[in-house]
Amino acid sequence: MAHKRTVTAIGISGDGLPAVVPGATVTLAAGAASAATVNPLGCGMVRVVSTVACHLAFAGAPTATTSSLYLPAEIAEYWAVDPAWKIAALRAGGQDGTVFITAAGEV
Repeated sequence: MAHKRTVTAIGISGDGLPAVVPGATVTLAAGAASAATVNPLGCGMVRVVSTVACHLAFAGAPTATTSSLYLPAEIAEYWAVDPAWKIAALRAGGQDGTVFITAAGEV
């Protein structure tokens, strides 16, 4: 019988962060116009980090706006997502960048 392991790491705030197994990574341009991933995410959790500050939207057909979720540059965040969703990005400043989206599975 296989046993599922649960491993957590303690963050600065003391909240637990689940340990994850990294999956495939896709990239997305963070430019002057909203751009979305071509395919649905296909997983329940993603790790997202960007080379520039940007705004993100998560939905079946997302469009990122300046009112969308803000992601600072070079800060990785983890989100629980619907596998059918896509992610859209829009740069927050004047410089284009790249958003790296990695599927994250449980240990």
